[in-house]
Amino acid sequence: MQSSIRRVQTKRRELTIQSSESATMGWKDFVEWWKCLVHGPELDLALIGLQNAGKTSFARVLARGDDADAPRPTDGYEVNKFRRKKLRMRCVDMGGARRFRPLWERHCEDAHVIVWVVDSADVDGAVEAKDALRETLGSTGLAGIPLLVLGNKSDLTGARGIPELVDALGLKDIVGREVRCFSISCKLGSNVDSVLQWLTKHAQKRRRERREKPTSST
Repeated sequence: MQSSIRRVQTKRRELTIQSSESATMGWKDFVEWWKCLVHGPELDLALIGLQNAGKTSFARVLARGDDADAPRPTDGYEVNKFRRKKLRMRCVDMGGARRFRPLWERHCEDAHVIVWVVDSADVDGAVEAKDALRETLGSTGLAGIPLLVLGNKSDLTGARGIPELVDALGLKDIVGREVRCFSISCKLGSNVDSVLQWLTKHAQKRRRERREKPTSST
């Protein structure tokens, strides 16, 4: 009888320990959620581009460090909040099909950075990509928002490098906003860290500008 009681007490202690560990993990998640709720993300990213360019893959690599699962085309848009290397981000991943493009402007207006993802190996879609980008950036509400261009699928044969992407998308002709272009591979994770470093520096720049901004006197 006593041995049975001891076994029950041991199980209770084990259960208590497991519950305590789960509660700790839950508390950490709650703290991160609370920080995003109170302070908001340090960077709001709007991911746009043609279908199958790799927008969802980039969002996953940015959040998790890898893209193990083959994503399906985004239906409408998806919002993800995550923290990567002390940088809180909110990422709106928007579908690239024509019927979803009217959503781009609305979600890009609230973004700190517009991220244009392009399939660097898709030569045939270059003109459509350029026209869609120009049409989106021509919206009055998006004036001045920095543009980050990511040439994805750099691992594929025939993928264009940065100079070719700059020419194909007419990036040198874009004025009135900061423009930066990277060549990446979400499949291999190539150069994603460099993109993250740029985003981190951009967030730091925003923090400095907010601190230096004079407050209105009452």
